[in-house]
Amino acid sequence: MKKTGRKRPRRGAFQTVQNALNSSSLSLSPCDDDTRLSDRLSIPNKSFFVVRYYTSTQLVETSVPEESLQDAGVPLAGEMTLLGWMLDLTRTNMKSMYEACPGWGWDDTGKRAEFEHQDARFLVVFDMKKNQTPVAFAHIRFEVEEGLPILYVYELQVCTSSQGCGLGTWLMQHVQAIAKDRKLTRIMLTVFCSNTNAINFYRNLEYTVDPSSPIQAEIDAQGRTTFGTEETEEGYFILSKKVLP
Repeated sequence: MKKTGRKRPRRGAFQTVQNALNSSSLSLSPCDDDTRLSDRLSIPNKSFFVVRYYTSTQLVETSVPEESLQDAGVPLAGEMTLLGWMLDLTRTNMKSMYEACPGWGWDDTGKRAEFEHQDARFLVVFDMKKNQTPVAFAHIRFEVEEGLPILYVYELQVCTSSQGCGLGTWLMQHVQAIAKDRKLTRIMLTVFCSNTNAINFYRNLEYTVDPSSPIQAEIDAQGRTTFGTEETEEGYFILSKKVLP
């Protein structure tokens, strides 16, 4: 997810950087197992999980066996593709938070459009012990903020049955490795104020409140904030982490 009140950069400036990013070397090849990055990252149960990289077009073209989706514990909408699985998982994990956040609300069509956007890229974790069941994913994009190339994390979702074993941290390690590989200045993301578990998760990964965030507040070790209720009208933070000086 992403929502800011700032103007987007000129399309020409964005496209110039986007072309440079897309043409640069990357540690991941579409739909290939990320073995080189995996070898140098801290991986939970390394032999059981694999990460693969997809474009938005490949999500629609990649089918997933029904039994794999059922094993993941996600309600099915009848679309046996990676795209359908991502929509179902995000809806299951986040719909109530979207609906509770002022000015947001849940929109299936809008979320699908985000996933199908030509600039969308995805890291998907598969559990090799469970018939290559998809169990977690990150939706990322290479963008420009304040004239600088950045990586924006639109979604980070893990199936309930696979939470607590380090997959979210592992995916964010991959995200950071990609950002460093492409010489991006920082990683940015949006998190709901009500999602204290996610806030604490990102705080432990050394993310801080970005200057562009509509709410500026300190976050303590428990993921709690120092602002009062009258300051929470926006309902979300923008967090960031520097990659390059």
